[in-house]
This record gives sequence, C-alpha cells and structure tokens, in this order.
Amino acid sequence: MSKLNLLCMFTFCTCFAARDPPTVKIPDQGVIMGREVSRSRVQKIIGYYGIPYAQPPLGPLRFSPPVTDDLPTWEDVRNATEYRPSCLQNSKNIREETKPFLNLTYPSFNNFSMDEDCLYLNVFVPHGKPPIDGFATIIWFHPGNFTAGSPAMWNPHTLVFRQRIILVTLAWRLSIMGFFTTMDGEAPGNYGLMDQQAAMMWVKRNIKLFGGNPDNICLMGYGTGGVSVGLHMINPSSREYFNKAIKLLRNAVMPPMTQHFQFTFLMYH
Repeated sequence: MSKLNLLCMFTFCTCFAARDPPTVKIPDQGVIMGREVSRSRVQKIIGYYGIPYAQPPLGPLRFSPPVTDDLPTWEDVRNATEYRPSCLQNSKNIREETKPFLNLTYPSFNNFSMDEDCLYLNVFVPHGKPPIDGFATIIWFHPGNFTAGSPAMWNPHTLVFRQRIILVTLAWRLSIMGFFTTMDGEAPGNYGLMDQQAAMMWVKRNIKLFGGNPDNICLMGYGTGGVSVGLHMINPSSREYFNKAIKLLRNAVMPPMTQHFQFTFLMYH
C-alpha cells in the first residue's frame, strides 16, 4: 500500500473518530451532551441520560408535589452520558427477578446507587434522520410495587433500534418518599404519581427537540408500571400528555394495588 493511501486512510479514520458527540438545546434549561449507544458497528442509538424534569425534592420540597414551573438550569454543556442515581428505596425490595434487568445496564449490581435527588429522565433516540412527522415516543414506567425500581431496569437498545421509536425512562419517588400521606391537605400523598405526570409534561413540551412527535406519545408499563399507566388513563389531568397506552400484566383496579392508595393525585395538574 502506498504512503499516499496510508495517509488518506489515517486522515479518514482520525476525522471519523473525532466526530462531535450529539447535543440538544433544551429551552429554559440548557444544552445537554449525550452519547452513542451501540451493540455493533451498525446497531446504534443515541442516549441522553439524567435530564432533570423537576426541582430536586429536597428540604421544603420533600413530601410536596414536584416543582416544574422553575426547572433546573445550567450554563455549560451538561454531560448527559450516565444514569443518575435511583430514588431512595430499600435495596432488599429489589427482588431477584429485577436484578438481571439492572445487570444489563449497571456494570455491577453492587454499585447500584440511590439519592433523594432523583427526579431525572433518560431519552433514547434512533440513529439517523427522523420521519417527516417525527418519531413515535414511548414513556416507560418501571415495575417494583411502588417501593423499588430503577429507570435502568430495561435495556432500551432493541426497541429503539428495531422499532425506530424514542424511548423515555424515568425515576420517581418511591415508598414513603413517594406515597406518605397524612390523609389531609398537610401531606396529601401520591407524590410518585405526580412525578410521573411531571415527566409526561416535560416530554410533551420537549420531545420535538429530539425528533419526536408530541402528538404521538404512548405510556407503557410492566407490573406496577402498568398500574401507573392505568391510573393516568383515568386521570383527566394526565390525558393531554399522551395519546396511547400499553399496560403489561397489571391494571389500575387490582385490589392489592388500590386498597392502600388514595387517588389524591387526580387533583394535581
């Protein structure tokens, strides 16, 4: 091979390797930098991780509805290439059947982390140009009996790559942090469901920036994630944020799921 050919090949490889990472500018928040997620040289999607959809539920915002009218902002490009910690939960509640899901996305289940500052979502986008009317979008609610779980419980690659849809996964407050109630106006409860609705609002407002169609959004959930889908289907204030729904395994009116929960979240908008 001639020196000229070697030089051309080196130049091409250098330029290819130096391709800029994907970025998206979110109005009223800032610019995020995602990363390419690939299973092979041709099976690639784009992932944007850890995007805040509400103010951190800390201090006076604990046991309160999510604050979405003043979202977190940043000036520099935000590194959105790794999952944020999951919401607080008892790790013993993460049953054996959920561990394989976590092992798909976490290098080691032992490194699984949690934080009270956890209201973040992740957006996975097909590689390439979107269709004229934009990608359909699925918002996925994880299982876990409202006491455990993580947005990293499901590897998004196959669905996004093969079906060419956008997938959004999210964390919301769990257990006592998400469902404690005094049964009155002091702490009405169901903050976890309100968090889900806040994320739905964020997706409806911003998914077009990722090539999605804001008028083609589907809710999807497995187990108690399916219960969440059913609750939003009967919640009038949620209906404007999605167009379709897929419930897997469970529904909103199963007695074990409803006997200990009040539907106060129906009043949140």
